[in-house]
Amino acid sequence: MMKYFISGIFLLCSVVSFAQETQDTTKEASNIFVKNSDSFLRIAEELPAIQYLKGNVKMYQDSIFMFCDSAILIENNLTAIGNVIIIQADTIVVHSDSLVYNGNLKIADLYGNVSLENGENQLFTNTLHYDLNTKLATYQDTAILQNARTQVSSIEGIFDVNRKEAKFIKEVLVLDSTFTMTADSLLYNTSTDVATFLGPTDILKEEKKIYCESGYYDLRREYAEFVRNARYADSTSIATADRIIYDSKTDLITLDGNAYYKSEEEEARATKITMNQSTEDTELIGNASYKGKDNNVSGEKILFNKKTESLQVQGRSALEEDNMRISAEDLSYIKETGKGLAKGNVVWKDTVQNNVILSELINYNNTSEYAEAIRVDDVRPVLKQLLDKDTLYVCADTLLSYADNVVVGDSIPVNDTIRYFRASKDVRIYNEDISAIADSVRYNDQDSTFVLMGNPVMWSDTSQFSGDTIFLHLVESKVKDIRIINQGMIITSLADKYYNQISGKNIHAFMDSSYIEKMNVAGNARSLYFIQDEEEDLVGANRTDCSKMTFFFEQDSLTDILFFTKPESLLTPIADTKESDLYLEGFSWMIDQKPFSVEDIRDVSRGRKQLAAISLQAKNDTLTTDTLAMDSLELDNRLNSKIEDKTLLKAKEVLLNSSGEEPASDLPKEKVKKKSKSIKTKEQ
Repeated sequence: MMKYFISGIFLLCSVVSFAQETQDTTKEASNIFVKNSDSFLRIAEELPAIQYLKGNVKMYQDSIFMFCDSAILIENNLTAIGNVIIIQADTIVVHSDSLVYNGNLKIADLYGNVSLENGENQLFTNTLHYDLNTKLATYQDTAILQNARTQVSSIEGIFDVNRKEAKFIKEVLVLDSTFTMTADSLLYNTSTDVATFLGPTDILKEEKKIYCESGYYDLRREYAEFVRNARYADSTSIATADRIIYDSKTDLITLDGNAYYKSEEEEARATKITMNQSTEDTELIGNASYKGKDNNVSGEKILFNKKTESLQVQGRSALEEDNMRISAEDLSYIKETGKGLAKGNVVWKDTVQNNVILSELINYNNTSEYAEAIRVDDVRPVLKQLLDKDTLYVCADTLLSYADNVVVGDSIPVNDTIRYFRASKDVRIYNEDISAIADSVRYNDQDSTFVLMGNPVMWSDTSQFSGDTIFLHLVESKVKDIRIINQGMIITSLADKYYNQISGKNIHAFMDSSYIEKMNVAGNARSLYFIQDEEEDLVGANRTDCSKMTFFFEQDSLTDILFFTKPESLLTPIADTKESDLYLEGFSWMIDQKPFSVEDIRDVSRGRKQLAAISLQAKNDTLTTDTLAMDSLELDNRLNSKIEDKTLLKAKEVLLNSSGEEPASDLPKEKVKKKSKSIKTKEQ
């Protein structure tokens, strides 16, 4: 998403430059032109004039081409009859028996045998309202959308050609080579082949039936998650759960949350049940109970095979007290002191912060509510933190989570508990929207801010963010603002060796939900962007220098830019650019270090440097007082022994002194005055 606002910044700068040169920011709607007609009649007795066209009629408007047997054209309003064809930008083709078209608004109403083709996707209906500006097609009288493998029909619907997304409403029917689906409403992405359920939905696959009221189905991967009143049934069994996960490639069905399974001879309950339909292996995890023909067992984990009737109960240890839940293959715990050691596939959860640490080894103390996860051989611990509806993954050689009691308030002191998180040595962060690397990361729930230190780099889509220190401030589990302190730089990849760039001493982006509202670039603010023509060929390099830049957005679209204190801009034709013209000072493109998946952040072969595994006494089977007795200060020193705290203190000082307010009224707000060389267009 950040890719769009960065691209918007450079685009708006280009528009500002063009507007200053031409001083013309208005553009009327283009006319419809007739290219061919076998017969033509123009009646101009009364205005507006009426044009009658018949036989092999060909017309065009901008990049829109229209064909028909006959037409009536009054000013910019068109009525077309017989074999109507609309071709838009060589990618969208629309057919119909007749057409009523408003050329000023570029809105078409099509009637009779309507079809809209975009790539391999085809939409068929009898009437269609199509906005050629937004590429939004709406129907209210039954339509069918189909591609090579799937056909979807409904009474009403909307097809967003730009987003390749269709919303089907009322009596939805999906016919696929492997299943049949009926629903009240459905959202379908034609690019990813993902169907999202928006209401009661029934799926029939061979003899298997699934019902849910929410979730999604990835048709390409044959992977689905069914949520809300989810139920599964086949010829011999039934199953229910909070969430049912189906994976055709592995032939696995997972019941997650209040899982229940029953067949003619078996009944099982657990927090989570996974069934392999090929091998008939079933795994029950969490408060599990199994009742078979000859046995009745319970335990933390149960394995049984329906075919061989084999059954195994594993005694995986678990502990849950106050705000901590931990489970492992081997768990040592001293209740009097609250100290313990967990080894082997350890899962530690902070139920207050709603985060999870996965590790091979965790040293914990329930009294001080800390957990220290440590790298063992090539296995690095990872933190899973829920952010709004997304999950943030943080991986490092050492992860630490702990709580500390502090006194807050001046007039009436009150004891409060602050929870801290630390990550050190080759820290890597990943979620669907961002990736990052740093030498260390800090966080506490008092200010809800992630602090990335030690030459941090962050990526979002094709954009890279870097600086001495990066602050990610959260409010209600959503990113509220991003600050880059000292040597801030944002780079967006275009093609080959060309990159749009913004740099400044400090960069501050203010967020609203998942959108940026405003962004300040303060101190030696610079931007370098490459202007492109309509065919996306590079035309020139535009560099702007000033003391400060402020960008304003609405719904992730750039609306305005302010340049402060004698902005200077230079536009260089692409043919005249030298290597030094292509990059701002401090440019460094580090895409080879970007984590692209959860697997990447745990892979020890990736990253800035190779780090030897940490050898600790805690790896011994014996639980000792020396291993476990560690207060918060000792833990903090241990994690940050090689981190200069002066760096963080300096960054915090900059944060306190920097202003996120609007520019003062007496501060000059100057638009950029371009010092540009003339550029010849292709037409010249």
